[in-house]
Amino acid sequence: MKIYFDGCSWTWGAELENREDRFSKLIADHYNAEECNYSECCSSNNRIVRRLLDTDISSYDKVFIQMTLPSRTEYYDGEVWKQVNLGVYAPKKSIFAGRDIRNVERRRFMKGKKMTDLFSIKSETGEETWGYSYNKDWKDYYRYVYTPELGETYEKMFANIIRSYCGSKLVLTTIGNIGINLDKSKYPRMPDGHPTKEAHRMIYEDIH
Repeated sequence: MKIYFDGCSWTWGAELENREDRFSKLIADHYNAEECNYSECCSSNNRIVRRLLDTDISSYDKVFIQMTLPSRTEYYDGEVWKQVNLGVYAPKKSIFAGRDIRNVERRRFMKGKKMTDLFSIKSETGEETWGYSYNKDWKDYYRYVYTPELGETYEKMFANIIRSYCGSKLVLTTIGNIGINLDKSKYPRMPDGHPTKEAHRMIYEDIH
């Protein structure tokens, strides 16, 4: 048995001392299945859906997709796909990504940094995932184009694509507005906002 997992840092297991404690591993162990976890930190829903549509889902027995914040997006620079999550790092009071921005996250990540200090790095798979390109184009996108309503519309579109593609194999979770909401106060958090070891077990118990 094989189980497909994808999502952002929550599914990846960010801040855990041992990623064997993440909920995807607990679910796979429950079903005595192979854990195929393709999640990446700071992923966008765009990347999650793009990768899913490039996958032969018939080779998996179950699919767990964790959708992420709808303000995130991505772009192709001619060589690699880059994830964009500019609003989290916006200095001062956010004017970029509406309700998706958490002030505590922005202050924590920006402490001791300038916007020019942030750069892209490659993931374990070689794909560039931390695409915090600070330039006028993306600043203007979040200032003048992006709205919570736009994010929610794209979120619904991506959710419908995922449901249609995966069918009855799907378990859909989110830290946005769709599906089983993981962004609840009942889940204990690590200092940077990710689920604790205990929270991963709670998520496993809630969704498996």
